[in-house]
Amino acid sequence: MTDVERKLWYALRAQRFASVKFRRQVPIGPYIVDFLCNAAKLVIELDGGQHNETEHRQRDEIRDVYLTNDGYRVLRFWNFEINSQFSACMDRIYLALIEQGLPLEASGIAADPSSGRWPPSPARGEGSDESGSYVSPSPLAGEGGQRPDEKFKSDTFYSPVSVQ
Repeated sequence: MTDVERKLWYALRAQRFASVKFRRQVPIGPYIVDFLCNAAKLVIELDGGQHNETEHRQRDEIRDVYLTNDGYRVLRFWNFEINSQFSACMDRIYLALIEQGLPLEASGIAADPSSGRWPPSPARGEGSDESGSYVSPSPLAGEGGQRPDEKFKSDTFYSPVSVQ
């Protein structure tokens, strides 16, 4: 997995993003897609610079036609977009999920690996009250788990756009 794939996967995995299940490296017909939300039939592909070459573009177009004809929506992001405009990319994914008809929780919390803030882990005893019931963290109050490794640090959550 590339660093860019890892960055996106940390935000999508374990239903961290809007409580939606994503899988990675999923075979669909003759292709293996980078990320898939099967419930929304949404495919996410990350492209490096080689995808700008004519031969790669043509293969990507054929692949996209195949996936679209099979009922999938394909979102493509350049690697530099994930690295430099992460929140905008996550907003595009969130809006695509809505456009695909997936009912999303308006209060869903997503993690941004560059922020260092993560939803609590009930397995580690985080996010529960005295009775053991799960308590949803409030990003407005600065609640949520802190990622233990030193690579990611900040005090903000990624929050999807609000759609009316």
